[in-house]
Parts: sequence; C-alpha cells; structure tokens
Amino acid sequence: MRSLEKSSWRLRNITNKHVKTGPARKGLRKIYAKARKSFATAKDKATPERLHDWRKKTKYLYNAVKGLNVRRGSTPAAIGKRAHRLGDWLGEEHDLVLLSHELRADADRLSPSIQRALKSAIHHRRTRLQERAFRLGAKTYADRPKKAI
Repeated sequence: MRSLEKSSWRLRNITNKHVKTGPARKGLRKIYAKARKSFATAKDKATPERLHDWRKKTKYLYNAVKGLNVRRGSTPAAIGKRAHRLGDWLGEEHDLVLLSHELRADADRLSPSIQRALKSAIHHRRTRLQERAFRLGAKTYADRPKKAI
C-alpha cells in the first residue's frame, strides 16, 4: 500500500519537463496501433469478445493520452476525447451483453412476453451503440500511428 501511495504521489507531482516527448510519443503510437488493430478485428466480425477487447484497448489509449497531459486542441487530445466516448459506448454495449446473459439464466422468472420485449430492447440498443462506435472508431483510427500521433 505504501508503494502505491508513493507512486501515486510521484505521478501527481511530475512536471512536463521530466517527460521526454520522444519515448512518450513512441509509446502512445504503440498503444494507438494496438487499439486500431483491435478496432479492425471487431469491425471484421463484431462478437462480444472482440468488442470487449476493442473497448479495453481504447480505454488504454484514453488513459495514456490523459496521463501524458497533452495540449488541448492537439491531435492526441482529440484522439483521447474520442477514445473516452468510444470506451463509454463500448462499455454500455458490454453491460447489455452481460444483462442478456442474466436474462437467459433467469428465463423461468419472466413471462415470455417480457423476455421478448427485453431481448428486443437490448438488441436494438446494442445495435445502435455498435453503429455509433464503428462510425467514431473509423474517424478515430483512420490514420496510421505515425501520422496520427
């Protein structure tokens, strides 16, 4: 616990002059490349597992941009903002996947008409979230890492 507190203190008190931009930019490009690849994989076939992996990689990207404290209005800042929104949408989509699993597990507790209504609502919302996420993902990951970052 003491080690975590010490690390947290160091992170809060780091100044931009301590961060070398070359290695930071290289690391950010790697994270972006992994998220971009995960987006392409999910786009190819949107399974819950692939969408969840894309969400995780996108969240890593957002956290990296946020941690570097990039200049507002810069390309990395715009990518970070989009990654944050994507993470939210993909997180909600994942929550709905889990909810649908719970509905199937407790199917005997609900009437068939309620089950159908819930399944339909979940399917509709998941479809809408995926459409939004893929549109924003195409915008976010349009460029190759060296051009984007």
